[in-house]
Amino acid sequence: MRVLVTGARGFVGKWVVEELARAGHDVIKGALTASNSDGDFEAFDVRDLEATRSVVDRVSPDGVIHLAGQASPAKSWTDPFETFEINASGTASLMEALRHKPSTRVLVVGSSHEYGLSASDAPVREDCPLDPKSPYGVSKAAAEMIARAYQAGFGVNAVCARSFNHTGPGQSPEYAIGSFCSQVVSIERGLQAPQMQVGSLEPVRDFLDVRDVASAYRMLIEEGVVGEAYNVCSGEGTRIGDLLKRLLELAELTSPVEIVESPDGPADGPAALVGDNSKIKDLGWKPEVPIDRSLADTLDWYRSQGTSGG
Repeated sequence: MRVLVTGARGFVGKWVVEELARAGHDVIKGALTASNSDGDFEAFDVRDLEATRSVVDRVSPDGVIHLAGQASPAKSWTDPFETFEINASGTASLMEALRHKPSTRVLVVGSSHEYGLSASDAPVREDCPLDPKSPYGVSKAAAEMIARAYQAGFGVNAVCARSFNHTGPGQSPEYAIGSFCSQVVSIERGLQAPQMQVGSLEPVRDFLDVRDVASAYRMLIEEGVVGEAYNVCSGEGTRIGDLLKRLLELAELTSPVEIVESPDGPADGPAALVGDNSKIKDLGWKPEVPIDRSLADTLDWYRSQGTSGG
């Protein structure tokens, strides 16, 4: 299968490209910009319909995995308009470019933030109503609805993913686990006092390693049922503070670390959000990377960087 990956330079995109190539697919890497060092990228802005249509027409993909977007719930509160423009309008542009290509499959990657639950004691199934509370969640729900409209009205072969929290080697310090690892490495190197600034540690989240996320997206572009949405998650919830505790146990620190907790307000989201992954497991997928390995590999990745920020 010839697969175009939008957002291929991003954290998840890099792993998806590697996963697809390992499975024998012909991968076309799409990104907002291309430099002389990575000229094999197709450079285009998904918000630009003509540019998007030009790339789609020229590369003629059998499948598209749509990862390009504004991926930070916290940033969406700072700049909601940009979030809507990239995530919703960018998806509409891609769907329009695919409108007359009925043989091309497309995976639109959404988020657990589409559910917008205030709290949940049980894993969330795909038939749970969507009720997003953040600009990010709204933008992702809108992107899914746009894909569904093009699928129902024009026959675009759209499959949707609702991805829960994920982490792994290469994740930015903009996200919780990346931030924890970045600070731990700074403390290990004597660049930071043994004190860590963290957000709320109480939320329970469903974390999946990025390598399992990549294999899930490959499975969905290959075998996902058109018109359906699939949770991409581990199916298990863990308190964020417990993940930090486990990470500190892996660290090479000679003195205790003071934890300074500063909740981030509305960006923190619901108290608990855990997904039911039964539907995607029915396709033959299952998580392979334990959370402890994911934490250790992410920490080692930060150690491998020239500076703790990656």
